[in-house]
Amino acid sequence: MTTIILPAILDREAAQSLASEISDAITQRSHVELDGNRIAKIGQVGIQLLVSAAVTAAHRGAVVKVKNPSQILLTALKMTKAVDHIDLEASDDDK
Repeated sequence: MTTIILPAILDREAAQSLASEISDAITQRSHVELDGNRIAKIGQVGIQLLVSAAVTAAHRGAVVKVKNPSQILLTALKMTKAVDHIDLEASDDDK
């Protein structure tokens, strides 16, 4: 299992550097966890990256899970309905 800690600001610039790291992790491992605890700001590109990672992993027979989502991340994923496409590990209070 590989764990990648997502940055506090997941915008276009951060997503560009994370995309290859996540792709490499999916290729090398069957299970990748993205720790979203630090996210204080997320843009559309950041949300797209998370959905794309989940879809790519599924096509490759792997799993990408977002764990410890910050409240900001959780709210953004729910508002955009991206939460329907992402394996999310949140506390029972957040679900």
